[in-house]
Amino acid sequence: MVSKHLVGWAETVAVDESEVIALPGEVRDALREVGGITPKVILMNPGLTANYGGFSHQEMTGKNWSIIFREARGAISQAKREGSFLDSASLVKVEDSQIEKWTSAAGSVIEAKLVAVDGEVFVFETSAGKTIRAAADKLSEESVQRARSLAEESK
Repeated sequence: MVSKHLVGWAETVAVDESEVIALPGEVRDALREVGGITPKVILMNPGLTANYGGFSHQEMTGKNWSIIFREARGAISQAKREGSFLDSASLVKVEDSQIEKWTSAAGSVIEAKLVAVDGEVFVFETSAGKTIRAAADKLSEESVQRARSLAEESK
């Protein structure tokens, strides 16, 4: 529910009006706040515990997204600096990890340190400071096992 335009990764969720009741309370509240017709965009953290902005279809149509999302983007950047953006019940922050080689399921390799594991999502940081998020199914089995081992040591 966060645009790649804003923070480098996204999970898009399409929700039928009849399914709204099954959503977490924070998401239902955010949808109500936006109002208007669908589609709607709500910018939340991965744990769906913080809402950084909601936008209706009318607000976004034919407008410059970088201007529309400016305030939300600033709030997300601030939350990332404070370390609260990746805040969910399943989040494990990996302290003092070192840069190592991580392999994707397709065989490509990155050099980065593991900084957090949130369920099935692994968060890496390169030496240049770039954050890379990868789902378990996008990593090699060896990299997934290594990342889970580091996360377990950090608990």
